[in-house]
Amino acid sequence: MFNKNSTILAAAALAVTVAGGAQAATLGMFSHDYGTGSGNVAPDQYGSGSLNADSVTVADDEAPRFQDNFDLSSVTGTIERFDLTLTFGDAGPSGVFNLGERWQARILGSDDAASSDDNFVTMYDEASPQTITLSFWTDLGSPDAFAHSVATDMFSFGFAENTGSGWPYRGADEFDLQSASLLVTGTPAPVPLPATMPLLAVALGGLGFAARRRRKS
Repeated sequence: MFNKNSTILAAAALAVTVAGGAQAATLGMFSHDYGTGSGNVAPDQYGSGSLNADSVTVADDEAPRFQDNFDLSSVTGTIERFDLTLTFGDAGPSGVFNLGERWQARILGSDDAASSDDNFVTMYDEASPQTITLSFWTDLGSPDAFAHSVATDMFSFGFAENTGSGWPYRGADEFDLQSASLLVTGTPAPVPLPATMPLLAVALGGLGFAARRRRKS
């Protein structure tokens, strides 16, 4: 038997479905493989690093030093987290104080002329591929790399070298970067209702009205 409660329940179910569909999900995946192979990224697009067969060499004395970015303009929804995964070799650190190479991944903040707003993470060879996670909570304090990436639709990163003064090769250190990938997660944008939904609502309302008239007659 059709009654007016059917229309109300149908509308309520639709509302729950639309509202409940927004949950943490993958909003975008980006990857750069460095080297001369087919489909790889050449360093002349992003810096002056030396291009190898399957990597790019990032050197301490390079000017400008290698830097890369991921264009986020295709991402829709609310970004809640970035996961940057770097595959590399010969970056250190040695684990001995003031000795060995100490490369750091540097995720850029809003001030290009300063480093205080950047996010730095030490790179460990044994941890490669190493994943660096940024979220709203990462920006507590001076760094604003997460907020800057979200605001500009551009995730930019480079590298810093923090070798101790006791290392004899300081200033001439280098490492090989094979790849960088970025996973963007968050809340998807609400899915707009199809243009036919208002017409369906009117039709359902009309059926309810007609049913009520039949019962009264």
